[in-house]
Amino acid sequence: RSQGVTADYVSELKSLGYPQLSAPKLIPLRRLGVSPHFVRELQGVGYRDLSPGALINLRAMGVTPEWVRELKDAGWTGLSTDQLVTLRSEGFQPQGWRRKP
Repeated sequence: RSQGVTADYVSELKSLGYPQLSAPKLIPLRRLGVSPHFVRELQGVGYRDLSPGALINLRAMGVTPEWVRELKDAGWTGLSTDQLVTLRSEGFQPQGWRRKP
């Protein structure tokens, strides 16, 4: 139960497709607030099978599933996690910026 990594936390991440995470990967995930809910919500907006590093980067830069949903609703689809992080770090807000097809 180091750094808040509980058996429940590990079990939930396993059920979301992360069965082989070691302590050195689990601790930063937990410390930076990558919760099972966060992972589940990202999966719900199309971001599945992300690496632990990508999850940490998204969370650390403030990329939320809600914000990704707003982007998609404005036509910003198919973005990589790196693109999401770049847009977020630049303060991009999708309201009023409809992407041309």
